[in-house]
Amino acid sequence: MQLNSLLLKGSKMAATALVGAGLILGSAAFAQAPPSGEYVFDSQKPAANPKQPVAVVNGYTITQGELDALVSRLNQKVQARMRTPEGRQEIVDHMVDEVLLEQAALKEGLEKDGEVAGALAAARRQVLVDFLAEKVVDKVAVTDEQIKQWYSLHLSDLMQPEAVHVKHILVKDKKDAEKLLAKLKKDKTQFTKLAMDNSLDPGSKTAGGDLGFVNRGQTVPEFEKAAFNTPVGELSDIVETQFGFHILMIEDKRANAPIPLENIKDQIVQKLKFENYLKPLQDKAVIKMFDAEGKPVGNSVSAAPAPVAPAVPAPTTPVPVVSTVSADTAAPAQSK
Repeated sequence: MQLNSLLLKGSKMAATALVGAGLILGSAAFAQAPPSGEYVFDSQKPAANPKQPVAVVNGYTITQGELDALVSRLNQKVQARMRTPEGRQEIVDHMVDEVLLEQAALKEGLEKDGEVAGALAAARRQVLVDFLAEKVVDKVAVTDEQIKQWYSLHLSDLMQPEAVHVKHILVKDKKDAEKLLAKLKKDKTQFTKLAMDNSLDPGSKTAGGDLGFVNRGQTVPEFEKAAFNTPVGELSDIVETQFGFHILMIEDKRANAPIPLENIKDQIVQKLKFENYLKPLQDKAVIKMFDAEGKPVGNSVSAAPAPVAPAVPAPTTPVPVVSTVSADTAAPAQSK
């Protein structure tokens, strides 16, 4: 499982809508500094007047502050596009459409629907918590001792499986494999080019045959044996599987060991910031729990769980799917 960013940011639905609206696209020109006079969004420098009108829709004013808040939650490609007058107009048009739809929903009385009211309350809470994380929790102090202690207590959860970083070339004919191996023995630096030109695995050939790190048990036995037995920096002999003939190049190996602290220190810090901030709130809170039927659970007061307390996920370094190799051709995950 890939280690994820720990602090979530709000306006995810708006960002998703913008993807659907086609605003994620943008040429390389948008990444350049905007010419003088063009609209520039700078998340570090909010608009001087956030109340400045951007558009008025049936009496409702969309402000510069709303525009900046939305853009700040979008990815860099979209923000780059906002540097042009055309890009700014696209997002303003999108916001106008959203206001029209919101007004239609209110006219239908949807805010009075119990399901909708619950969703609105949850969305409001999430936005507040997201901004709390960004503006308050992120400033909470965490000590080196806390970081080391957390890491020591969770070592068993941070184990990475034994893995090998492997490139391969797949061909159907053994004679072709022998010719390629002969070339590679003379010059191993040709591996990437030869893989791109000759490999039958479409998923990895464009990456020069690179499969990334592969764990034990992820590939067919013949491929796995060769991958783990070949030294780093060396070529394997020709390996035959049901998919054809492979030549492997071993880039690196990783022992069964915990993820190094320095690799996940930032994520641990973010988790501990939440814990340090939340603990006093939990200690002072008066909380009553109810079961699924609405009956009180016990007589004791219990602490509330963190609504979005970030967690360092299961730490297995992501293993690239062995592309067509793993799915259909050379080194697939074994069927059990």
